[in-house]
Amino acid sequence: MALPSNFKQRPNLEIKETGNDRVLKLKKMEGLKPRDSFGMVDPGVFEGKNNLHAIYDENLQLWYLKYDQGAVPPPLKQHFTSFSAVVKHCKRYFAGRNIDLIDA
Repeated sequence: MALPSNFKQRPNLEIKETGNDRVLKLKKMEGLKPRDSFGMVDPGVFEGKNNLHAIYDENLQLWYLKYDQGAVPPPLKQHFTSFSAVVKHCKRYFAGRNIDLIDA
C-alpha cells in the first residue's frame, strides 16, 4: 500500500531521540590509535569540530550518513531502513578502526 505524497511519517522535532537529524558521537578506544588505510577518519570528529550525522530523508523514507565537513567513507555511503540499522552498521565499521560509537 502506497502512502499519500503529503504524509510525513517522521516529523522533524527538536528532540534528538526522535528528530530527522541525529549526531553520532565517536571516541578513540582507550590505549589504541585510530587506524584507517584510506585516511578517511577526520581527527576533528573526536574533538567535536566535525560531527557525523544520521539523517532521515522523508522523500525516500531512508536514513543516510553525512559529515559536517568532508566526505563520508565509501562503506558508509549507503541508505538504511531504520536508525537502529545505522547504529549497528556504524558500530561494526568503526570498531575495526579502533573507534567507539558512544552516543547515538
